[in-house]
Amino acid sequence: MKQLSDEQIQEIAESFDMGMTCFWNKVTGVLVFVPKQEHQYEIDMELFEEDMQKIENDYENFLEIAPPSSSDQFQIMADFAEQVDDNQLLQDQLISALNRHKPFQGFKHIIHNLGKYREQWFAFQTEQLQKFVRDSFRLF
Repeated sequence: MKQLSDEQIQEIAESFDMGMTCFWNKVTGVLVFVPKQEHQYEIDMELFEEDMQKIENDYENFLEIAPPSSSDQFQIMADFAEQVDDNQLLQDQLISALNRHKPFQGFKHIIHNLGKYREQWFAFQTEQLQKFVRDSFRLF
């Protein structure tokens, strides 16, 4: 069985933000991305017909690397909020947003308007998603 390269891990992690699911061919090492099931009604699936055919035709050699669940994503945001210890006000705002109705929306609204912390969030999120991919891969 082939191994995922660091570049492939990064590519998979980035695809999660775009609402994609990854299929990895354990023999060839090829990655194939298709929209998550819940997004397929919003997208012209004809654009992904060739990729879906690749998966169907060689299904036994493909492993699905599904994006993190919403509870996993929530945990990533909570972990980031906890580690923002140089700005108590921001930390309190993030934790408060996560404890309200629509926590994802509230968290993103706060963090996307704060230059330095916005960049820290993206770096943290990328690192955590790459860790998620590595951990998922170990399950195979």
